[in-house]
Amino acid sequence: MNDGAKKFYTHPERQNYIVEIQGERKDKIVALAKKVNHDLAEPEKLYMDFRDFSVSYYALASLYYSYVAATQAEHFSQAWEEVLSDSTDTKLVIPEAKEYLWAISLELMKGPLTDFSKLREYITNFLKIGAPENLLNMADILNPEPFKLVNVNKMLDAMKWSVMSYLEIGAFENNTSIVNDKGFRKDGKESITTLFAKALKMDECFVAKNELEKPANFGTLKLNGKVPEKVKDVLNEFNKALPNTGKIEFTQEATMSLNNGVNKTEYSYKFGFMFDFRKLYKDSIDLRDNNIGIKKAFFDTIFASADAYKGFMQRLKDGQLTNDDVSLIITNLPFIVLSIDPNNPSAGLSFQLNNNGNLNDPAAKIEFILNAKYTEVMPEVSSAVKTFVIREGLKQKLEEMLKTNQK
Repeated sequence: MNDGAKKFYTHPERQNYIVEIQGERKDKIVALAKKVNHDLAEPEKLYMDFRDFSVSYYALASLYYSYVAATQAEHFSQAWEEVLSDSTDTKLVIPEAKEYLWAISLELMKGPLTDFSKLREYITNFLKIGAPENLLNMADILNPEPFKLVNVNKMLDAMKWSVMSYLEIGAFENNTSIVNDKGFRKDGKESITTLFAKALKMDECFVAKNELEKPANFGTLKLNGKVPEKVKDVLNEFNKALPNTGKIEFTQEATMSLNNGVNKTEYSYKFGFMFDFRKLYKDSIDLRDNNIGIKKAFFDTIFASADAYKGFMQRLKDGQLTNDDVSLIITNLPFIVLSIDPNNPSAGLSFQLNNNGNLNDPAAKIEFILNAKYTEVMPEVSSAVKTFVIREGLKQKLEEMLKTNQK
């Protein structure tokens, strides 16, 4: 399908393609149409034109997509059946990860005799199990098979073929030199598509044209920076990006109201999700490779010494985290978005699928960012959080003033 499409759908005269169907093939197609409508007149000649080819191609692409989706589902099903039937958890948890978790627990149980240099060494080696090496995430703890999405490149190929062929059908039906305003061929030749349109007693013979002209109904949701007006605008963007040549990004900026029980305040927000097909076009994708985790710097700090660990755990237990504690937590959770710029404060969540273990190179992402101060959105947060945000905001402002004075 791929090689044939490259040759056929790049030919400048492809819309003029037409070939007569003869003999037994013609008889079988006409007989099938007559089953739909017994009164249908048998055409003297029957043809397969560009639209017929594209409809067949679209159907095959859709079947192939269903097949690939079925293989993905089967892989997940088999992997999780093995996980659920395994009483030792070795199918789910990486044995090496269990060893490090056990070693860390045993070391912490020693109390005053805990060797914190050994703890830091355990953590460093623990984080090296999966990528990235500076983040403790699912890839360090869980086995890949239950979280592996297989045949991703094949699925993207099938999506490309489906989208491309549907747009090609629409382009053919808009070619007024070949098709009339009802969708039938101007030269009077009976194609497979027009034959079945007549069998179904349809006044028009349009497969894709009318559907492509329908409103996209996206509201304020933007696709690659613009609000698409029609269905064809959406498919054109996907066609340009698939299977591995670009990315698709949906974004929405609007306002929402939050009520703290006393006052009702409106805030602007941004919601978006992105798929970079250039990075997703792989035989398989590891869903464990994401940004949900905690950075190594957090462990280096709390395991720096016995006093550091004991102090942090006691403040956490008492609910009396300090400004430095809050800063340590927030700055080492990569899925938290927090801007303390007093002129443009924002807070939110951003979850992503990393590209080959790189936190700075997302292959897919979904995020929600609220343009408001964190302490306004969550007024009941601890005073330490509020102090942290205020302090960091003033710090940024002071740095800006110093840079301005230096200039």
